[in-house]
Amino acid sequence: MKKNYQTKYVIHFLVWFIFFLILMYDYFFNNGPFNYFLFILFLVCVCIFYINFNFLVERFIVKKKWLLYTIILLILFGLTYTVISIASVKFDYLRANFRPPSIPANGIRTNIPANEINLVKREPPMHILPNVVIFLFVISISSFLKLYEFLNENFKRQKEIENENRITELNFLKAQLNPHFFFNSLNTIYFLSIVQSPKTPQAILNLSDLMRYMLSDKNNTPIDKKVDLQEEIEYINNYIELQKLRITSNNTINYKVEGNLKSVKIYPLLFISFIENAFKYGVHPVYEEEILIEFKIKDGILDFNVENQIHFQKKSYDSFSLGNENSIKRLNLYYPNNSLVIKNNNNKYQVSIKIDLNEN
Repeated sequence: MKKNYQTKYVIHFLVWFIFFLILMYDYFFNNGPFNYFLFILFLVCVCIFYINFNFLVERFIVKKKWLLYTIILLILFGLTYTVISIASVKFDYLRANFRPPSIPANGIRTNIPANEINLVKREPPMHILPNVVIFLFVISISSFLKLYEFLNENFKRQKEIENENRITELNFLKAQLNPHFFFNSLNTIYFLSIVQSPKTPQAILNLSDLMRYMLSDKNNTPIDKKVDLQEEIEYINNYIELQKLRITSNNTINYKVEGNLKSVKIYPLLFISFIENAFKYGVHPVYEEEILIEFKIKDGILDFNVENQIHFQKKSYDSFSLGNENSIKRLNLYYPNNSLVIKNNNNKYQVSIKIDLNEN
């Protein structure tokens, strides 16, 4: 923020410096006389600009105090016109008395012809219309720049607030997701231990790797930062291998990953809840069943599909609802333009997600 203000002041200085050089071009580049009137005009413009820029716009225009702002501008214009008029008279006086056509040897003129004196004029020293134009031009530029700066800062501040709220919500959802995943995985290991399966140690090892990914590897990663898609797919692979240890041979897992995963980034843990629920409700101890889990990556678009039968009646609000709701919320926060379709026809549950990996 400090650097931005420094840049702004440098730009202001350069613009005013160039404007000053243009006004005083004859003096600096053609060895002409120093124009006191233009110098005073420059100083007046600078004062008007920053009085309006630093004090008036936010206090009156932003707060819509139009009448008070108009009165202040009229007073400011009166002062401006007075200063410019005095400067015009003084400049004419100096030009008449100190820039004569010829000067005597002693440098003093005792008699000044009346036709050389421009001090007394019937007309005002400077017409009011040019003053009005200059004044309104400076006020307009000053107001426009200040309003742009004010609105831009408000926009950035609003975006920062939205991002903070977004990160807070995502952290809350992730905090809910981790226990949900952990409890479901413990159910798998519990089942293996009940039947005293020799696969139990391997299941514990797989769970350890999964929890390391969720709690250690990604714990120091900001929640709104992407991870390698290849890492996320490997994490899902480990979870599927863990589930294979408990399901019976009559259940088939049709798991496919198509497309190039290299150099592809994605926000983490978006699909795991849908896969968990497929294993929780889609396997059967007797009937032959198939669970379809499919990832397709093509032209920056990721298609995710999962299909399974629902054999066990879920409660009105259990971990199934919690996991899916959290995943959908996170999906909408990360990829607002995602395409999500969920179908439940004749106890066949289907989830289809399509996201543009370049959206965020």
